[in-house]
Amino acid sequence: FKSVQQIKYNSFKDCISLLLMEIPNVQQIADESFDTNDSSIFNPPLPFDLSKAIVNKKRPKKKVEKKDFSMFKIRKIVMNSCKLFYFYSAKLIVIPKYAFYECTTLRYICVLRVEVVEPHAFFKCHQLVEMCCSRLKKVEEYAFEQCSKLTSINLSTVEFIGQYAFNHCYVLDNICCKNVIYCNDKSLYNINNVVHINRIQLSEELKKMQQFSGYKNQIVGYWGRIEFETRNRRTHKKQKQLKQVIHALHQIEKFSDLLK
Repeated sequence: FKSVQQIKYNSFKDCISLLLMEIPNVQQIADESFDTNDSSIFNPPLPFDLSKAIVNKKRPKKKVEKKDFSMFKIRKIVMNSCKLFYFYSAKLIVIPKYAFYECTTLRYICVLRVEVVEPHAFFKCHQLVEMCCSRLKKVEEYAFEQCSKLTSINLSTVEFIGQYAFNHCYVLDNICCKNVIYCNDKSLYNINNVVHINRIQLSEELKKMQQFSGYKNQIVGYWGRIEFETRNRRTHKKQKQLKQVIHALHQIEKFSDLLK
């Protein structure tokens, strides 16, 4: 946009994931033209009189980079607008409504035993890329609303998908819904009729819906990049520990031979 001189009202509304803009010749920016989490996306930086028009929603309260809650008995989770990047739990069964509401830094969540995601649980988690789960049964309304970077989630065990559950999930295009029993025409809603789900495995109920009448039913597997990398690191760690144990056993064996 090097030649742009004027930006009008709401030109970049809801462009939450916008990272960088070069508008060196801009002369006028209307109020609320941008809707962003970062005020330093402009190169070069905007003059002070123009920067006042930027809507900045960045409201950090506390920083929690990585936390394992698997040893806790969780009754209720409220992590509103915090600096949470990764979340792990081995015992959590239900993710309550508004649990991670507007947690815009959350990138990865591993909850293998979770069966229910309640309404608005991940509402506006714009940086959420992957959810690792294996027993998920129910995704309620607006659960992943505006998770615009969500790419991987295992829906193969899901039976219920509420309305607008995956609204604005533009990059979620490889999903398995083979066991879905309930799903309405707004559960996997195509915004402005733009089809963004390219590969999907349909259940018998989904095949009856007008929305999926032109879709080719495909066998879809689940593969999560972050989950793979995490498990790979754990495997390497266990292999290293095993090598240390084997080395220690060899040393003990040599010492026993010397005593004989």
